Amino acid sequence: MEAFLKEHLPTDEKFGLGVQDRLLGQTLSRDYKYNCQGGTTVFEFFRSIRNFFSEYVQNEKFTLSRLLAAQLGLTHVYSRNRISEDVEKADKHILQSTALIQQMEKNLNLFTMRIKEWYAWHFPELSKIVPDNKTYVQCVLMIQDKAKLDEENLESLEELIKSGDLA
Repeated sequence: MEAFLKEHLPTDEKFGLGVQDRLLGQTLSRDYKYNCQGGTTVFEFFRSIRNFFSEYVQNEKFTLSRLLAAQLGLTHVYSRNRISEDVEKADKHILQSTALIQQMEKNLNLFTMRIKEWYAWHFPELSKIVPDNKTYVQCVLMIQDKAKLDEENLESLEELIKSGDLA
C-alpha cells in the first residue's frame, strides 16, 4: 500500500488524503506522514463514489448488477466474521445453524447430481424431460426399472411431471 500511495499521491503537504476509516487515517498519518482528512465531506464523497461508480467507470466488467452482487457478498462475509468474533458467543447458535443449513443444501445438491448421473445410465432421456431436481428424484422412485413401465405407471408419471412443472 505504501508503494501505491507514493506512486499516485503528490508529495506536497498542501494535499490531503481523504480516509473514511479513522484508525487507518491515524496509522497513515503516524507511520507514513500523510495528511489524512476525514469527516462529513469525505463520507459524502465516498458515498457518491459508491452510488455512481458504474457511471464513472465505463467497462463491461463493472456493471451495476455485478457491483450489487459484489457488495452483497462483502456484506455477508463481513457479517459472518462479526458474528464469529462475538465475545459473548450469544449468536454462535445462529452462525452454526446457518452453516448447517448451507452444508445440508450442498449435500442435497450433491446427492441429486449423483442420482441423475447414475440413473442416466439406465434412462438417459429422463434428465431432458424432467429438469427439476425434486421431480426428477420422484420420477426415479416411481419408474425404478424402465423395462417394467406399463400404461398405468405412465399416466401417473405424466401427472407427476405436470404437477412438478407447475410448482
